[in-house]
Amino acid sequence: MNLAKSNKRIIVSVVMALMMVMAMMPGMAFAQSVVAGYDVAIQDPGTILTGTNPQAAADITQPAGTTVHIDWTSSNKSVATIGIHKGNITPVAEGTTTLTATLREGEAPGGTGTGPSGDCTGTILATDSITVTVEESTTYGYQGTGGNTMLMTAPSNITGGTLTTAGYTNKINDQMTVDNGSCQFTFTMSAGMNNFQESKFKENSLPYIQVVNPRGAVVAGTSVTFESYDAAAKKITISAKGLTAGKSYVLKFGEQVCGNNTDRNLGVPVKFQFTTK
Repeated sequence: MNLAKSNKRIIVSVVMALMMVMAMMPGMAFAQSVVAGYDVAIQDPGTILTGTNPQAAADITQPAGTTVHIDWTSSNKSVATIGIHKGNITPVAEGTTTLTATLREGEAPGGTGTGPSGDCTGTILATDSITVTVEESTTYGYQGTGGNTMLMTAPSNITGGTLTTAGYTNKINDQMTVDNGSCQFTFTMSAGMNNFQESKFKENSLPYIQVVNPRGAVVAGTSVTFESYDAAAKKITISAKGLTAGKSYVLKFGEQVCGNNTDRNLGVPVKFQFTTK
């Protein structure tokens, strides 16, 4: 047997084995300092759950008197997206993705990171990447195709449903008291809520919020109305009217429901099953 060929096979096998091990190790970071004196190291966020919106963090090393910023990217946006400058992580579905922090010279530009006000053109000083895992949450939280579009806060005793092609189906565990045929619900929308406009919500969202029966048919005589908006807490209160005590209903938010921004909507139906007393 040729010794040189045998050694070559061994080296190739070892390299391939190392590559497989690294690919199978979520949470492993791969840092690279491009310019001497600069470094960036991502803090391991651990497992990320759908319905949460954690913010990525990194430790920075830089010479005194210098100004730098981090640009964030996600390799698999079908699993999680990340805000380019603030690092807010939006989990989308179960799986793994690689988050990369690029340390650049200068202050972070304004805007979203694209266009004349947001081009990230500063000199690259260092990079770091980490593989993270997204898992489906077993508790109720923000819901929508982006994982964090809508959250009902009252009633609060909710068993959350997992995302399927039919959307989310949740259960309000406590019986709700009917007051003159009406029940109130409070929730918050993360999409387009920074400058909530009642008229836009009424026009863009209310038509897609309905009271249906457990079989999915709209219940005759029922309606949904806007009650109030708490600007400090960013909470919307609505009323479902025309209800009867001792009945089972579903409050259905259609996939078109949004805050102000119609480009960022639920994407799938979100339903809340409840009974009245």
